[in-house]
Amino acid sequence: MNSGKKNKGKKGFKTIRRSFVSLLDGSFLVNDWTRRHIRFIFFLVFLSLVYITNIISAEKKHRNIRAQEKQIKELEAVLATQNSELNNMSKPTAIYERLKDKGFVRNTDAYIIIEK
Repeated sequence: MNSGKKNKGKKGFKTIRRSFVSLLDGSFLVNDWTRRHIRFIFFLVFLSLVYITNIISAEKKHRNIRAQEKQIKELEAVLATQNSELNNMSKPTAIYERLKDKGFVRNTDAYIIIEK
Protein backbone atom coordinates (compact mmCIF):
# COMPACT_ATOMS: atom_id res chain seq x y z
CA MET A 1 0.00 0.00 0.00
CA ASN A 2 2.87 2.36 0.76
CA SER A 3 4.45 1.73 -2.63
CA GLY A 4 1.26 2.98 -4.35
CA LYS A 5 1.48 6.30 -2.53
CA LYS A 6 5.12 6.73 -3.47
CA ASN A 7 4.39 6.08 -7.15
CA LYS A 8 1.45 8.47 -7.07
CA GLY A 9 3.67 11.18 -5.57
CA LYS A 10 6.31 10.68 -8.24
CA LYS A 11 3.66 10.70 -10.97
CA GLY A 12 2.25 13.97 -9.64
CA PHE A 13 5.70 15.55 -9.62
CA LYS A 14 6.39 14.32 -13.14
CA THR A 15 3.08 15.67 -14.36
CA ILE A 16 3.76 19.05 -12.79
CA ARG A 17 7.27 19.08 -14.21
CA ARG A 18 5.98 18.16 -17.69
CA SER A 19 3.34 20.92 -17.49
CA PHE A 20 5.91 23.47 -16.40
CA VAL A 21 8.31 22.49 -19.17
CA SER A 22 5.52 22.68 -21.79
CA LEU A 23 4.62 26.12 -20.46
CA LEU A 24 8.20 27.32 -20.76
CA ASP A 25 8.91 25.92 -24.21
CA GLY A 26 5.52 26.98 -25.62
CA SER A 27 4.41 23.51 -26.71
CA PHE A 28 1.16 23.90 -24.76
CA LEU A 29 0.04 26.42 -27.42
CA VAL A 30 -0.22 23.73 -30.10
CA ASN A 31 -2.03 21.31 -27.83
CA ASP A 32 -5.51 20.24 -28.99
CA TRP A 33 -7.12 21.21 -25.67
CA THR A 34 -5.57 24.67 -25.85
CA ARG A 35 -6.82 25.22 -29.41
CA ARG A 36 -10.35 24.26 -28.40
CA HIS A 37 -10.37 26.61 -25.39
CA ILE A 38 -8.33 29.53 -26.71
CA ARG A 39 -11.31 31.92 -26.63
CA PHE A 40 -11.97 31.12 -22.99
CA ILE A 41 -8.27 31.54 -22.17
CA PHE A 42 -8.24 34.96 -23.85
CA PHE A 43 -11.39 35.88 -21.97
CA LEU A 44 -9.72 34.93 -18.66
CA VAL A 45 -6.64 36.95 -19.57
CA PHE A 46 -8.86 39.93 -20.44
CA LEU A 47 -10.74 39.62 -17.13
CA SER A 48 -7.43 39.44 -15.28
CA LEU A 49 -6.24 42.65 -16.94
CA VAL A 50 -9.50 44.41 -16.10
CA TYR A 51 -9.24 43.21 -12.51
CA ILE A 52 -5.64 44.44 -12.16
CA THR A 53 -6.55 47.79 -13.71
CA ASN A 54 -9.48 48.11 -11.33
CA ILE A 55 -7.27 47.40 -8.31
CA ILE A 56 -4.68 49.97 -9.40
CA SER A 57 -7.38 52.57 -9.99
CA ALA A 58 -8.99 51.90 -6.61
CA GLU A 59 -5.65 52.19 -4.81
CA LYS A 60 -4.91 55.48 -6.58
CA LYS A 61 -8.30 56.88 -5.56
CA HIS A 62 -7.76 55.67 -2.00
CA ARG A 63 -4.40 57.47 -1.82
CA ASN A 64 -5.99 60.65 -3.19
CA ILE A 65 -8.79 60.48 -0.63
CA ARG A 66 -6.28 60.05 2.21
CA ALA A 67 -4.25 63.03 0.97
CA GLN A 68 -7.37 65.18 0.73
CA GLU A 69 -8.49 64.13 4.23
CA LYS A 70 -5.09 65.18 5.56
CA GLN A 71 -5.37 68.51 3.75
CA ILE A 72 -8.87 69.03 5.19
CA LYS A 73 -7.57 68.49 8.72
CA GLU A 74 -4.81 71.05 8.13
CA LEU A 75 -7.31 73.56 6.73
CA GLU A 76 -9.64 73.00 9.70
CA ALA A 77 -6.77 73.90 12.03
CA VAL A 78 -6.09 77.07 10.00
CA LEU A 79 -9.80 77.93 10.10
CA ALA A 80 -9.94 77.53 13.88
CA THR A 81 -6.90 79.81 14.24
CA GLN A 82 -8.36 82.46 11.95
CA ASN A 83 -11.73 82.34 13.72
CA SER A 84 -9.99 82.87 17.03
CA GLU A 85 -8.01 85.82 15.64
CA LEU A 86 -11.17 87.34 14.14
CA ASN A 87 -13.02 87.03 17.46
CA ASN A 88 -10.17 88.75 19.24
CA MET A 89 -9.95 91.51 16.60
CA SER A 90 -13.67 92.26 16.77
CA LYS A 91 -13.71 92.89 20.51
CA PRO A 92 -14.33 96.56 21.37
CA THR A 93 -11.03 96.87 23.22
CA ALA A 94 -9.06 95.52 20.25
CA ILE A 95 -10.88 97.89 17.90
CA TYR A 96 -10.13 100.80 20.22
CA GLU A 97 -6.43 99.90 20.35
CA ARG A 98 -6.19 99.88 16.55
CA LEU A 99 -8.07 103.16 16.12
CA LYS A 100 -6.36 104.99 19.00
CA ASP A 101 -3.32 105.76 16.83
CA LYS A 102 -5.51 107.44 14.20
CA GLY A 103 -6.98 109.93 16.66
CA PHE A 104 -10.21 108.21 17.62
CA VAL A 105 -11.18 108.37 21.26
CA ARG A 106 -13.42 106.13 23.26
CA ASN A 107 -16.89 107.43 24.02
CA THR A 108 -17.24 107.99 27.74
CA ASP A 109 -20.77 109.36 27.65
CA ALA A 110 -23.59 107.11 28.70
CA TYR A 111 -25.78 105.76 25.99
CA ILE A 112 -29.09 107.52 25.45
CA ILE A 113 -32.08 105.30 24.83
CA ILE A 114 -34.72 106.87 22.65
CA GLU A 115 -38.24 105.71 23.33
CA LYS A 116 -41.32 106.32 21.25
